Amino acid sequence: MAILAFAPSIYHKFYHQHQGTLIVINNTRDQEYSAENFRKFVSGSYQWRISTQSQFLADKNLVKNGKLDGLVVIQNSVNQVPAVHVYIGPQPLSITPEIRQFIQYEPFAEL
Repeated sequence: MAILAFAPSIYHKFYHQHQGTLIVINNTRDQEYSAENFRKFVSGSYQWRISTQSQFLADKNLVKNGKLDGLVVIQNSVNQVPAVHVYIGPQPLSITPEIRQFIQYEPFAEL
């Protein structure tokens, strides 16, 4: 009985821990993305930060050195669907498909 009573808090502790920090650089002209939308619609387990193209090299080096878990760069493409480039550090990033899906297909980016 005690195990069942504590199961939700145990699940939350192990599966909803902060898994790292991901940076997003949005180079599109037509779409706005917020850190809050990435948290809500991609993963609440990561801390999301929005950065700028001028910070790209510095952010990329932080990922390369393992100080950040990933860098997501969103760019315009010729077919109207934003191109997504995900740079990951030494650890694999299991949510890459969710990031791409959110950016390319989601209707919630303007919420």
